[in-house]
Amino acid sequence: MSMKILKEITSQEHFSAYFEDDGAVFYADLASLGSLEFTECMIFKARKSNKTDSGYVVTNWIELYFAKDIPFNRSSLIECIKDFCKATDEVTDGD
Repeated sequence: MSMKILKEITSQEHFSAYFEDDGAVFYADLASLGSLEFTECMIFKARKSNKTDSGYVVTNWIELYFAKDIPFNRSSLIECIKDFCKATDEVTDGD
């Protein structure tokens, strides 16, 4: 696993980050859905872009990974990303 955080974005309702794993770029979002009283972490495919303020853009909003009811903090976002990277490494190694 060669995961690297490229850019973090935080708000009152989201911890999110663009990250790179084995040369591919992804976007992870940990959201607190207060009205529904649960959290969810989703990961999407992304790419670099010089046309956005963040320098990156999501290319497909179909989630590649999903976890729910996890603590709402930065550490949980990082753990979500690590779990995704580990799962994709296991799939790649199993081929």
